Amino acid sequence: MITIAESGMNFGPLKESNLYYIETAPEYRRIQQGTKIAEFIFWKESNNRLVVLEAKSSLADFHNSDAFKIQIGYICDKFLNSLDLYLSSALRRKLPPHMEKIDYNEVEFGFILVIRGYDKDGLRKVKDAIATRLDQSLRLQKIWTYTICAINEYQARDRGMLTEDSQTVDSVSFWE
Repeated sequence: MITIAESGMNFGPLKESNLYYIETAPEYRRIQQGTKIAEFIFWKESNNRLVVLEAKSSLADFHNSDAFKIQIGYICDKFLNSLDLYLSSALRRKLPPHMEKIDYNEVEFGFILVIRGYDKDGLRKVKDAIATRLDQSLRLQKIWTYTICAINEYQARDRGMLTEDSQTVDSVSFWE
């Protein structure tokens, strides 16, 4: 089991055999110059779901529409680039061996954005903005089943996604 620290949050505990840590993948290192990616992809084996996780230490307020739209665009680019890189790696059989068991006929993708310190009331606007942008993607719209979630670190902790305090140790982990 490992923990991944991103944007001031510790995600885990993660079963390493179910983790595609994009930043360390050789496929990413070849194209990393100028390529935006999410933090990691984790296979939740229990429900055949691939979680694409992006963590942010901050995000523009949705009332600041220009900055907000630009940042949402970057986040969506990260999600889609990560999906493409992951699927390319799967086709080339460059995934952790345990992840080769994934049934892609039944898999669902979950795009999760965790924003440290973001106001809970603004998260619905963030989710809607991401959904609007991702729904324009043909590969998502026509090929894959997916969900979108935008939460702050308190919600992530409540869901058992973070390991930084004793509350998470006693609760059920999101990653199981």
